[in-house]
Amino acid sequence: MYKAIFTILIFFLPGIVFAASSNTSFSLTATVNAATGINIVTSSLTSGAQGDVLTPTGSSLSFGNLIYTTFTDPVTKVISNAWLPNNTFAIDISPGGGSANGTDLTVQYAELANPNNVVNGHGLGWKSTITFVVINDAVETPIVAHGGTGKMLLKDIPALGETITAAQIGKGILRMYVGMVTKNPGDEIKDPDDGELFTNLDLPGEYTGKLVISATIF
Repeated sequence: MYKAIFTILIFFLPGIVFAASSNTSFSLTATVNAATGINIVTSSLTSGAQGDVLTPTGSSLSFGNLIYTTFTDPVTKVISNAWLPNNTFAIDISPGGGSANGTDLTVQYAELANPNNVVNGHGLGWKSTITFVVINDAVETPIVAHGGTGKMLLKDIPALGETITAAQIGKGILRMYVGMVTKNPGDEIKDPDDGELFTNLDLPGEYTGKLVISATIF
């Protein structure tokens, strides 16, 4: 270890003053690493007494066995029945390993298994939604350029994909909520009018689809 000791001696003599002075400059530097990749983190979102809980998941987003639910519209007082999940999913996109000037990405959707096909019925694309928001300082702001409110049905994602630009994301974190149509009037962002609930009119079986996210940082 190198240690330097500087000693300044000042002598006072009658009528004579000796002084020592120093003028030293220091350069300050700081480096922000450039991003080396993209973080795509998926979580299952459930609501409870303590608020929303995000539980990390993998690339398989399963709503599991839906729950038959009876509810009353608070406005029309109409009683409805639907098969609903007890969770939604959050997909967070951000630069990994450092900072980036921006992130562009495209989301595509493909309908796979649809038991309703035998009666020309609709599958997950009509019954599931994706919502785009930007998170800045824990505040979520919908990107209304998508679906007019930030929420759209999976079936409405164009074949070439729904593109989210760096300008729309800014310096925040992009979050995409993937959920089931509930028609809940209390939702902050309402479901699209043409979205459909899973009901007893739908045939039993497993409904599946595939989301593909292509992201680029620069």
